[in-house]
Amino acid sequence: MVEDRTLIKRLNLICVWRRIRLGAICLGFASVSIWAVQAEPQTGYIGYGPVIQDGVGAFIYEPMTPSAEVRPMVFLFGGSEGGYARGPLLPELIKRNMIVIEMAYFGFEGGPKHLTQIRLEAIESHIRTLSERYQGEMPCIGVVGVSKGAELALLIATQSTAAQAYIAVVPTDVVWQASAVTLSRKSSWTRSGAPLPFVPYPWFSLNTIKAIRSTKQANALHVQALKNKTAVRRAQIPIHKAAAPIFLQSGMFDQVWPSTEMARNLINRAEAYDPAHRMTHTAYATDHFVMHDEQAIEDALEFIEITLNSECLTKSGSN
Repeated sequence: MVEDRTLIKRLNLICVWRRIRLGAICLGFASVSIWAVQAEPQTGYIGYGPVIQDGVGAFIYEPMTPSAEVRPMVFLFGGSEGGYARGPLLPELIKRNMIVIEMAYFGFEGGPKHLTQIRLEAIESHIRTLSERYQGEMPCIGVVGVSKGAELALLIATQSTAAQAYIAVVPTDVVWQASAVTLSRKSSWTRSGAPLPFVPYPWFSLNTIKAIRSTKQANALHVQALKNKTAVRRAQIPIHKAAAPIFLQSGMFDQVWPSTEMARNLINRAEAYDPAHRMTHTAYATDHFVMHDEQAIEDALEFIEITLNSECLTKSGSN
């Protein structure tokens, strides 16, 4: 507690300094720390951060142009590289008058060091906190997850009502073992204090060695692991529980894991449960880095704009 108070005091001192030097806004909370950094006018936004709550971090980018309407919020989740999500969608979303939040769930200062047994409730709680702060009781939220972040996005989509639209880029249809390949096998995620069932990686395999050396050689490892049909059945993401629209974007030549095949598995399971499901899938002639494809970026932006407009903005009377 003493350390927490000391940290808050230090943050407040930093805030005072920034307020004097940059004209920035600054707030301090017991469980959430936040300060604002004034952006250069040509960037078109003001950046806030880091905002850390219960081991989950966020950087917030808000358009500088005033608006009397509710601004949609889009949360970005990165993959197994950890840290705050970065990517080409951020400036494009800001141009469309949206608030963008880069989320970090491990591998950053103030959060877990490794992608091991991450608490899903903590991430969902941070989304709710930020949405309530900016949007009150009428949330208009989109979530974009890439790779391991796509796995996270789909788990949130199927087990909570945190957002109104989801994009899973190079997705998986199962929960995977924690990224750190060790003799101690653990799940990547927990809910209600219990680890989620997962597909384990083979212990003694040439494919495992290759994947450890470079994630760009990890496809064969994941294909081999998916032959464990018992684990696959237990670890399937319950896509039939998803209520919000979901857009899957996969790479036909994915060198990390078979995202196109796993996206098709998700679509097939959704159709088997409900032919009127709200999922779409586009496979691109690219590798794991789908967001380097201009058409993929355009498709993602179009999905976010159209879906959030129909799911929440129009219904709230903002448009």
